[in-house]
Amino acid sequence: MNATDCTRKCWITGGIIGLLVWICVSGIGSMRWFEGLFLGLVAAALMGAILVWLICSGHPAQDGSDWNPAPSRPAPREPEAMVAADPVAPEPVAPGASEAPRGAERNDIYSATAAQPDDLKLIRGVGPKLEEMLHEHGVTRFAQVAEWDDAEMDRFAEIIGRMGGRIRSDDWVGQAQVLARGEETEFSKRVEEGSDHG
Repeated sequence: MNATDCTRKCWITGGIIGLLVWICVSGIGSMRWFEGLFLGLVAAALMGAILVWLICSGHPAQDGSDWNPAPSRPAPREPEAMVAADPVAPEPVAPGASEAPRGAERNDIYSATAAQPDDLKLIRGVGPKLEEMLHEHGVTRFAQVAEWDDAEMDRFAEIIGRMGGRIRSDDWVGQAQVLARGEETEFSKRVEEGSDHG
């Protein structure tokens, strides 16, 4: 429900409550009709404003249709001065072999991005849109999710929005640890059998 529909329905509900107040205090009670009308209008305005504040305010749930995350951080590069100063040309790579990056600090990044991405939808709570968002932020493997600490869980919960609470409630880290070892969870078994979809 968009904000306009929500606001309209809240004000209609407030108006109905105001009408009931007017009927109760004027028709059933001992007040005159214009006194009851005044109380009904006050009740309608207060209830409408309270309902709009309680129900329609805040951030709308994200369904992914208008998702536009910030661009992901670029991968670290070697300083140009070091590349220019390196007199050794890279050796040709044999067909079918992959070229390993130079520098120990790049090994982890290379291994995380070069491998075939895992099906993150095997983690309960991760659907196609969340999987796409995780990929955009460089998370493609179960092992990466399995290493999240509290700070990383909080960071991704903020990126995801309202659904971010599922990181802890569905225990993404625990599920990812099991899946990273090549084992199955009850949920992943159901997904692979086609009986569950997140």
